[in-house]
Amino acid sequence: MYIRALSQEPPSSPGDYFMKTNLAILFGSFCLLTGIQVGHAGLSDQQLGQEIRESQEAITPIEKALKPEEPAQEEDEIDEDLFNDPFETAREKTERKGISDPIEKMNRKFFVFNDKLYFWLLKPVATGYQKVLPQKVRVCVRLAFMNLTGGVRIANNLLTGRLKEAGIETSRVVVNSTIGIAGLFDPAYRFGLKAQGADLDQTLGYYGIGTGAYIVWPVLGPSSVRGTVGYLGDSFLHPIPYLLPTWPSVGMNLSDKVNTTSLGLGEYEEFVNSAIDSYTAARDAYFQYRRGRVVKLKDRVPPK
Repeated sequence: MYIRALSQEPPSSPGDYFMKTNLAILFGSFCLLTGIQVGHAGLSDQQLGQEIRESQEAITPIEKALKPEEPAQEEDEIDEDLFNDPFETAREKTERKGISDPIEKMNRKFFVFNDKLYFWLLKPVATGYQKVLPQKVRVCVRLAFMNLTGGVRIANNLLTGRLKEAGIETSRVVVNSTIGIAGLFDPAYRFGLKAQGADLDQTLGYYGIGTGAYIVWPVLGPSSVRGTVGYLGDSFLHPIPYLLPTWPSVGMNLSDKVNTTSLGLGEYEEFVNSAIDSYTAARDAYFQYRRGRVVKLKDRVPPK
């Protein structure tokens, strides 16, 4: 009835949609607070953090780019770095690393835009959101959004022949959607069914398609030609656009962004403060992370 009412009598502005979406989330979260406390009873902070990490395989590119995995360096790679030319320009270093950044000038402008957007808008909103809702409530909201993207992980595991992982992810969606109350809880994790992260960018890389040129999109953050194609492809498997009209769908996605940011406040600041050139660091981290995802997938998929 709520969805039908939204489609028949839309508010006068997108701001009304976003406000009503967040009010609905706040109201529902507070109503579920008692149940959440029971659901997470006996869970230590370390276990809760582990549950968050295991359930965040489809975070937007900016968060993933800033939290790359650190694959072990091989000895020959270390030796090569010892003999780098100290007078090497940034462009020459980029080309040596195999990173294509032909529109660097425009990318840097978008990077600055995203940086200001974070500090001037996203961070203040997420900070207020963090003060209103307890962490366990925000974790449950995050888990619910993650549960909605289960189709993306199932499809891409199937596309790379990971039938076992696709079955595990399917079981996770079924268990968490029922016992976990629409994904607000993650009982599947406690049953030994861990999230099997997969996306179309990773799938394309598995089949030998290169990343292409580096792209920084406004709001979305670091990406590439392949990453953009993957993002668009995965979006067709997200159920929210099919369940809600355009602006309520946008409001839900923005709410997810704010909620996710509230769970990792301080990470971006630490990254920026530790980097000499934050743009270059973010670009290198993005490519390192995406390569690591593809390499890990190739290692896990048994040869035919």
